[in-house]
Amino acid sequence: GEYLPTFNSCAIEMCLGRIPGLSEHFVYFNDDFFLARPVEPSDFFTEDGVVAYARPFSVPYEALLRRLRYDPEHTHFSFRGVMLNTARLMGEKRRFFRYNHTPRGLLRDYYEEAFAARRDLLEKNISCRFRDPGQFSVEEMIYLSEAASGTLEVRPFRKDLYFWQCREGKGPAYFRRKSDALRRFSGKFIALNSLDKLRPEERAEVFAFLDGILSP
Repeated sequence: GEYLPTFNSCAIEMCLGRIPGLSEHFVYFNDDFFLARPVEPSDFFTEDGVVAYARPFSVPYEALLRRLRYDPEHTHFSFRGVMLNTARLMGEKRRFFRYNHTPRGLLRDYYEEAFAARRDLLEKNISCRFRDPGQFSVEEMIYLSEAASGTLEVRPFRKDLYFWQCREGKGPAYFRRKSDALRRFSGKFIALNSLDKLRPEERAEVFAFLDGILSP
C-alpha cells in the first residue's frame, strides 16, 4: 500500500496477476471497452498461447522517432514508448508488438515468474503514481515472450475494433460521421474514450445505441 493512491495504468496492470481467485487464462478489459458481439475463448487464446490484436513494429524505427521528437518534459510520452521500453528491457532489437485498445488475453502465472527474480523491476513500475517515461508494459512482455516461444498469434485489430477518441469542440458533422461509422461496425470490440467530451444530446444518442446492442 505504500505506492497508493496511483493514477497510472502501467502500475495497476503490473498487479493484475495478484487478484485473488484469478484464472490462469484471463481477459483484461479497460473501463471504456464494450463487447458488440458474442466472443469465444479462441478470440483471446490459442491452444498453447495467446492472441495479440496488434501489428509488428520496428524497434529501430520507433527509437529513431523518439529521438526526432525529443521532448525533455515528456509531455507526449505515449504507450508506444512503453512498448519500446519493454522490448529493450527484454533484449529485443528487431520488433515489438504494437497492440491497440482492445481486450487482452493474459496469463496469470507469467506475472509471478517474470518478477520472482527481478523484484526491482516490479517495484520500479508500481512506484510511479503517474505515467513515467521509464516504464514498461507487462502485456508487451507476455507478447514478446510468447513470440519467442512460437505461441503468439498476431491478428489485425481494424476489423475487430471500433475505437472512438471523442474530441471536444468538434461540430455536428464530426459526430455524425463517427456515429454512423459506429452503427455500421460489425466487429466484436468497441472502445469509446472520453464520452464526457460529447454534447449531452450526443452522449444520449450513443448510450441509446449501446443499450440496443448490449441488452439481452
